[in-house]
Amino acid sequence: MAKHLLFGSSYSRRTALKVVAATSAAVVAGPPALAQASSHGAGPQYLRDSHPRLLAKPSDFDAVASRVVADEVSQGWFSTLEELGTELLAAPTPAFPNNASLLSTARTAVNRIYTLALLEQLGGDPAYAQRARAEIAAIAEFPQWSRTNPPKLADDFLSIAEMTHAMAIGYDWLYHTMSEDERADARDAIIDKGLQTALNAYREDSIYTSSPNNVGIVTNAGFGVGALAIAPESPSIAREVLRKSLHSIRPAVEQLSPDGSSPEGGYWGYVIRYLSIYLAALESSDVRDRGLSHVVGLSETGNYAIYLTGPSGQFFNYSDSDPTSQQPPELLWLSERYSKPVYTWWGSRSRSTSTLYLPRYLLWYDPSKDVGPLESELPLDIHFASVEVATFRSAWEDPNALFAGFKAGDNASSHGDLDEGTFVIDANGRRWATELGKDNYGLSGYFDYDGGRRWNYYRKRAEGQNTLVINPSSAPDQLPDASCTIPRYESSASGGYAIADLTSAVPGDAVTSWKRGLAMVDQRQRILVQDEVSPNGHVAAWWFMHTTAQVAISEDGRSAWLTMEDEDGGNPANLLVQMLSAPPGSVFTLRDAAPLPTSPHPQGQSPNTGVSKLAIEVSADEAFRLAVLFTPITAPVDQDLPIPSVIALQDWSTDM
Repeated sequence: MAKHLLFGSSYSRRTALKVVAATSAAVVAGPPALAQASSHGAGPQYLRDSHPRLLAKPSDFDAVASRVVADEVSQGWFSTLEELGTELLAAPTPAFPNNASLLSTARTAVNRIYTLALLEQLGGDPAYAQRARAEIAAIAEFPQWSRTNPPKLADDFLSIAEMTHAMAIGYDWLYHTMSEDERADARDAIIDKGLQTALNAYREDSIYTSSPNNVGIVTNAGFGVGALAIAPESPSIAREVLRKSLHSIRPAVEQLSPDGSSPEGGYWGYVIRYLSIYLAALESSDVRDRGLSHVVGLSETGNYAIYLTGPSGQFFNYSDSDPTSQQPPELLWLSERYSKPVYTWWGSRSRSTSTLYLPRYLLWYDPSKDVGPLESELPLDIHFASVEVATFRSAWEDPNALFAGFKAGDNASSHGDLDEGTFVIDANGRRWATELGKDNYGLSGYFDYDGGRRWNYYRKRAEGQNTLVINPSSAPDQLPDASCTIPRYESSASGGYAIADLTSAVPGDAVTSWKRGLAMVDQRQRILVQDEVSPNGHVAAWWFMHTTAQVAISEDGRSAWLTMEDEDGGNPANLLVQMLSAPPGSVFTLRDAAPLPTSPHPQGQSPNTGVSKLAIEVSADEAFRLAVLFTPITAPVDQDLPIPSVIALQDWSTDM
């Protein structure tokens, strides 16, 4: 009997592409008739060996095969996956990277094994399974799966956990293609190089398995998936690792409570990838998760990815993050698990064609669960109180919509910056106020939070954010342990605002109060950022906004005209920035995205090429208000829009 109805026993890569092309037209009329029996049931080994069982059972792979015939989106993913799989057939097997981290090697192995093993499960050319087994054999022969033995650093534990994950998927999904010797070698590697390391870490209460951040999620999930893979054959060690991983992962999962937001910014994607894979593997293996999937906030965590991505397609990348939109396939699993169809809408619209994602997009996509934010009646704005981040937008599903993200929060968070009060702005499909995100992790002292060397780097300092710097010096320009709140947040159809109390972020006793508000005003057509500062004596302050736009400042210095060209040759987009209120003598200036003369300037940090910053220098002896208005310009008439009145933060409302 053919392994799958989609591809018969004479299946080849060329045939598969022909089948997909031939069925594309049938999508409109409906899927072709399919037989009812699962081809996986043809042989008894699946029942006896209980493989495959991680993330998917035989019937789930059958369902994927049927979707590739019937669904145009799945067809596109499959075609791309097959092209990538064909390229992998010629890729060399990995070699042990002496004197270097294995993390990159482990991630490559994860991607390759998922791709090749899924293509084999869908009835692919036996060459896919053969190449995947070669990958498995190569990494099984590595002397260890970390740079040091025993592992000492977070990277070491992440390498071992990700390699264990890769081997687990390969062992489980390709079990029926392996010889007994190949199975034994893979299983021994999972146990000796992965699970034994995990048990040692659990027994020593290692910070890397008990850590309440991304490291705690990835290590425990990777080890847990490895235990599930070999459980039928090695139940004793599997039970112990599973029990301890379920216990140790919980503090990190609870960091998503109560609203699903992540204190580590863009590391949310890494966290949710491994957490969802672990939960999905437990579920598909019929192993209870001890309430892990019911942790408060987990059902809402997909909102974090949706709301923090602006219409430009860029993420609000505070902390050590990059601006790539967060649309992992795990959103599709969360959508099914928690009945959140808008997660399917968001996740399935990813532009990624990476082998990191495609196999699980194919595995978890359900077209019937694809419901957008308009139909879901998703609110335009949100306040994630647990991380003190708020976002606002003028519309959903409009690439030219106005968007702003605003942050207070905890400077001491893992991967955090000195970024109290920072903001980003999107309009007309561009990001105008941008976050620089992470720098090179190899910089000396980059992760030295307590010793303070991290705060010597521009991208980690307040001057490298879009915020106010008061009395700059060579010391950290915000308190590294500051934790600030957004005590006022409101949203209505006409607009919304958030006001943060940032007083405790200012070093020393320079101010008695600093509050910053961000509002979407004029029926959601413009953004207002307003600071109110009460100094304790004389202060010097800098207002900064980083941008990749071209900047022209008016003769009086009270406004700036920002321009971005259209990459496709269309009309350029513009943003008008106006100073509505400021101390006497304040003007806009344009500066390099570089440290102030009083700041540290260590070697090796990013030169921030292509980025400049709009700045306002303030000198004041008494309380001052600094209000800056941002207006997207889509037509000449926009320049004549009335200037809104400047009112005190305490009097703000959603009708401004």
